[in-house]
Amino acid sequence: MNKIINNSVVEIDYTLKDCNGNILDSTKNRDPLAYIQGHNHLIPSLEKKLLGKNIGESCHIMLAPKDAYGEINHSIIKTIPKDDLGADKDKVQIGTQFQVEDKHGNYSIVTAVKITDKDITLDGNHPLAGQTLYFEIDIVKIRKATNEEISHGHVHNGDTCQQN
Repeated sequence: MNKIINNSVVEIDYTLKDCNGNILDSTKNRDPLAYIQGHNHLIPSLEKKLLGKNIGESCHIMLAPKDAYGEINHSIIKTIPKDDLGADKDKVQIGTQFQVEDKHGNYSIVTAVKITDKDITLDGNHPLAGQTLYFEIDIVKIRKATNEEISHGHVHNGDTCQQN
C-alpha cells in the first residue's frame, strides 16, 4: 500500500510550528506518529489533507484556527477565588492543567493562565485554540489496518500498542 486511504495505518514524522516559526511539537528524535486514517485520531482537517498522499511524500500544511482547535471562546475563561481550590491553591502555577467539573456534571481540562493573591483565571480552551498551525510532514509508512485495530482504535507496532 503506497497511498493514504481510509482504514490505513499511517506513520508520519512531523514538526508543528506556530505563526512565528516556534516549534510546538515534533517527532524529531522520537518514533514516527502512527494513526488510523479516517478515524479522527488527528485533527480531522489534517487527516483530510493527508488523504491520498504517498509514502515518501513531504508536505507543508497550514491549518487556520477554525480548522484546528477553534477560535478562542472567551466564555470558557473564568476567574475564580483562589480559595475555591482548597488546600491545593498555593500549588497551582501558570500553565498548570487540571480537570474540573461544571454544575451539570461535565468534566473538562482547564489551564491556569493568571494568578493573583486572591484569584486565579482558568482557561477551558485548548492551549492551541486561536492559533494558525503549520505542519511539516513526511509520510514514512502506510499499511492496511487490521480489523482489530479498526474496531479498537489502537495501532499495533510489534509488541506495543499505540492508543489514539
